[in-house]
Amino acid sequence: MYILGVKKYFLLSACLIYSAQLFAHGGVALTDDVCVMSLGNLSAHFAIYQPETRQSKEFCEDIPDATGSVFVIDFVHDVLRDMTVDFRIVRDVNQVGLSAGWADYQAIENLREATVFYQPSQQYANGTMRLNTRFDQKGSYIGVITAVNPKTAKVYKAVFPFRVGNKTFWDYLPAFIALLLVLEAFYWISSGGLDKLKNNKVLKFA
Repeated sequence: MYILGVKKYFLLSACLIYSAQLFAHGGVALTDDVCVMSLGNLSAHFAIYQPETRQSKEFCEDIPDATGSVFVIDFVHDVLRDMTVDFRIVRDVNQVGLSAGWADYQAIENLREATVFYQPSQQYANGTMRLNTRFDQKGSYIGVITAVNPKTAKVYKAVFPFRVGNKTFWDYLPAFIALLLVLEAFYWISSGGLDKLKNNKVLKFA
């Protein structure tokens, strides 16, 4: 019974780790298996790819490797196609973490020094932003997208903190499977499975 309880505990832990991957943070949320970024009352689909190490696997904010990364943002609302949009990634120099918001971004004293990537403001008439960058260090970062309506000068912004080098559920899965197999084998032996196997062989050849 103890072994079964331990197995249930690790299965629950695996489920919790997996669930943590399903709920993004900051300005991006997972809805119907699609990452959606909110810019005020407007929205866009959001995805990150790391083709050098993860092939075509799609990530929603947190990414596992410090390597070349592709950010793809597809506008849901066509009005964004007429706006000028810029994109910036800064190091989380103040160590705010996953709760970082616009005020935390503005609190960064030396924005130029903290910036690791910046795409100047421009229009995306086709409704898609495809941005290539490379992370040289693991750690916490803050992404910021700012869209400006040229007719009204209204500003729409999204701030999304994320981590580079953060392990995902799939990275932990092999270790969980191996541990469960060890527990299963230990339970089988402790419950007399080995003796039963020996007895069956004796009866078979008797």
